Amino acid sequence: FQAGAFLIAACIGLLSILWPFVKLVLLAFAWRAPPKVFSLQARDKLLRFLDEYGKWSLIDTWLGILALACYRLGWQSKSSDAKFFVDPQPKLPFFTFVGASVLGLILGHLASGYHRHAMETEEAKHMDSAVVAPRSLCFYAPWRIGLLLVLGLPFLAGLIISGAFSHTFKMVESGALATLLLEVPERVRWYGLVDLGLQMTTGKSADVGLRAVQFIFFFFALAIPICLQLAFLILWLWPMSYGSQLMMIDVCRALDAWAAFDVFGAAVTVAWLEFGIFSTFLMHYNNLQQGCSLVGEYLHTECFHMECYLTPGYALLISAAVLSYASPRFIFKVCAAALEERLKEGSNNNADTQGSSSDEDSEEDTSSHLTCEDARTCALAAQVPSQWLPGLLQHPLTKLVAKPPQ
Repeated sequence: FQAGAFLIAACIGLLSILWPFVKLVLLAFAWRAPPKVFSLQARDKLLRFLDEYGKWSLIDTWLGILALACYRLGWQSKSSDAKFFVDPQPKLPFFTFVGASVLGLILGHLASGYHRHAMETEEAKHMDSAVVAPRSLCFYAPWRIGLLLVLGLPFLAGLIISGAFSHTFKMVESGALATLLLEVPERVRWYGLVDLGLQMTTGKSADVGLRAVQFIFFFFALAIPICLQLAFLILWLWPMSYGSQLMMIDVCRALDAWAAFDVFGAAVTVAWLEFGIFSTFLMHYNNLQQGCSLVGEYLHTECFHMECYLTPGYALLISAAVLSYASPRFIFKVCAAALEERLKEGSNNNADTQGSSSDEDSEEDTSSHLTCEDARTCALAAQVPSQWLPGLLQHPLTKLVAKPPQ
């Protein structure tokens, strides 16, 4: 905030400091509040909101990873052992915050899981055969929507991979230190999601904490978003029972709550807007303050400045980030409508089955009644003299049964 990087200050202050505590308070309230105070429907909406937006507390971690990789300045003399390095070093609070953010996501997911278990009804436990039989959800939606999902989900997975491996932004270094220590090609460095993750541990392979953060970064920002698209495809196309489809939707909701590719896209956008301001602040209000002040006073130039610029690959990154944020909401609505249609079909089939069973029962009763009447007629005919048979056969069966001859 003191540097004038108000967007970074807002992201850190609101999303990484205030929001985690608000989330824990709301989570504790949803966990302890009885249904009389907080209805099941309201609790369901609250827990889904916490699942969808809890991951945004990771934006501070992603900005920290960007700073670890980008704010490095190194020079090694070719003729001697002289060298100069500016290398940010993460401390214990950084690793503690990353662990706390992940633990908060786990707690939210556990609370949502127990809530969904509490919402189960006897109807869902004892389903008729039409609902238990394996069917694909795509049979219960308009074909245009089905085609959109079948083609769109693989496309989005490919877009996420392309955005992750593309160079989406570059850091341009300038100032007296960059001019003195770096060659012209070395003053521009290109980055993407994969580049940042790999460079995080460059020269620090023995650092267990950084290795753990690197794993979390790749797991949340790349692996889970791709797995989410695959899980949606399986849910949509694979024949499953109604109960299995409900479980698969829960899996997709958990993956969506942990998929942080969209958070990384937002972090890159913030870096583009304000990393230059922040780098100037670091140079003038750090252990290089005295030296940079002298450079500015006598050379009338910046000691060191770093600016973030977007590259054409950013279009892939931000498109994948926006779609990875918006598409799950649309897909969950489509799947909910398809599940509702499947329940209606199961109810209609059950009603038709009961109606046909009633018709069969009435036919059996009529058939048994006629069979009984035929038996009485045969028994009566056996008792009548043979000369009466031609006359008796002319009478209707009802009269024959009602008034047997003496």
